[in-house]
Amino acid sequence: MGSTMWCLAAVAEIAIVVAAVVYTARDRRKQQRKSRRNAYRNGNR
Repeated sequence: MGSTMWCLAAVAEIAIVVAAVVYTARDRRKQQRKSRRNAYRNGNR
């Protein structure tokens, strides 16, 4: 019983984290596409 509950909790946590990362990644791509690329290029130079 305990082990199955732990597995379910771990899977739920991972799913929530993945969903949050995907959601934020989409927003960032829409908003900061050009600014991010320019910042990386300038920093590398």
